[in-house]
Amino acid sequence: MRLARIVHHGAAVTAFVTGDGAVYPLADPVGGVDDLLSLSADDIRALEQRILARIEGGELAAAMPESWLPPLARPGKVIGVAMNNSAFARPSFRYFDKPAFFMKSPSCLIGHGETIVMREEYGLTHPEPELACVIGRRGHHLDEATARDVVFGYTIINDVTSVGLKDEDSLHLEFNKANPGQSPAPWRRARDEHDWDVFLTYHFRSKCTDGFGPIGPWITTADAVPNPDALGIRAWLGERKIAEDSTAKLSFSIANVLAHLSRYTALDPGDIVHFGTAIDPTQYALREANMLRDPSDVRIEIDGLGTLSNPVRVVEDA
Repeated sequence: MRLARIVHHGAAVTAFVTGDGAVYPLADPVGGVDDLLSLSADDIRALEQRILARIEGGELAAAMPESWLPPLARPGKVIGVAMNNSAFARPSFRYFDKPAFFMKSPSCLIGHGETIVMREEYGLTHPEPELACVIGRRGHHLDEATARDVVFGYTIINDVTSVGLKDEDSLHLEFNKANPGQSPAPWRRARDEHDWDVFLTYHFRSKCTDGFGPIGPWITTADAVPNPDALGIRAWLGERKIAEDSTAKLSFSIANVLAHLSRYTALDPGDIVHFGTAIDPTQYALREANMLRDPSDVRIEIDGLGTLSNPVRVVEDA
């Protein structure tokens, strides 16, 4: 089942989306998508059958959305997985042996069709096509074998990232080797006996600036996505393909990510977890997909989940 939030007759409403893309606004007592997260798989199938019966009976009519909203009205934590692609292991001196995480602000989320606004101060800014899941019930200290049971559904997210802002928010610390004590970063490889430099990056602006989280167009419930670890992902900037890969290439599977994450923070209904950029770096370079210099539509397609598309517009700095 596909569930979305749209603007219809000037109001935000929940909508049911059929396999061929027809959109049916739903009236009460269905409630909002956020209110459905705790439904069991059986309840979801029963709800879908009721909606289909209402469509067949002429009680519901298809409509063109005035606009698309992020699928959740009240998203919780938005957590991403850093560099979760097996291709990154090849050039790494020290690669993660467990998933590493960062956060995006819920306030940066925008819907399908909404404009990603670029400013010159952002510098090089590129899209990152990713699979995301929406948590449906609370999970803490999950077992990997059952971790996916807490997932309500899956959607598409564009983890827009500003390299320019990331560079501005990166610090270079140079420690004096003459000081006694252990190296401040014993895990890194020193180039010589004087190399005690440490680099720190803070990702808030580069990941959380308003509009840096296009998501949707809808949530596809988990029962309709039997294997989220084998979904093809493709992305275009204008007419140019900028990424193509599969979630099968992710270093850490969906269940592995959720189980590891839940050891440190409880996953709550409405939380969103996105699983890392799908790109084959032997064929594509995301840094060449600079939305500031090529303000075209960004389109991301994931097998079985649909297409997320957003126009890009460059505005003058205030």
